[in-house]
Amino acid sequence: MRIRSFLMAAIIIGIALSCTPKTFLILKTDTDIKAILPAAAESSFTIQWQHSVEKELWEEFFKVKEDAIYIEGTRFKTFGAGVPSNAGNDTYIKDGWVHMVGIDRKIGNELRVRTGKTTAHKFIAGENSIDMAEPGASYIIETRTMPVIQAWSQKLLLVVR
Repeated sequence: MRIRSFLMAAIIIGIALSCTPKTFLILKTDTDIKAILPAAAESSFTIQWQHSVEKELWEEFFKVKEDAIYIEGTRFKTFGAGVPSNAGNDTYIKDGWVHMVGIDRKIGNELRVRTGKTTAHKFIAGENSIDMAEPGASYIIETRTMPVIQAWSQKLLLVVR
């Protein structure tokens, strides 16, 4: 009888937790979901690419705060046309990179990234590094609050494909 009560309580708690809404970071194109990652408070991600003219890596650093995406900083190796001389709270050079940090500008719930033929874009979040390899594609990074079970079901569909 005790085991049955324990199992019932565990099932009820599991169902309640899976229905609890959480914030997720979703990487997708207009047609496919590429990744669904939990977005804990202050989670961060990076967009990395190779500049199409200068052939140098560029990186932009983002943070998820209050279910919105904020740009926090950027780093790159060379200045080119259209690059501001500074942005954010501090600009400095370290290890051959120009760093602009403390930007803290709200993007919103969605960030669109258009890839090029030679830009080799990557989405990096923690241990996850995902190639954004479709040239000319519009990738969308969005925050979405949904029940955990809905995110699990969408992740399962990613695995099945």
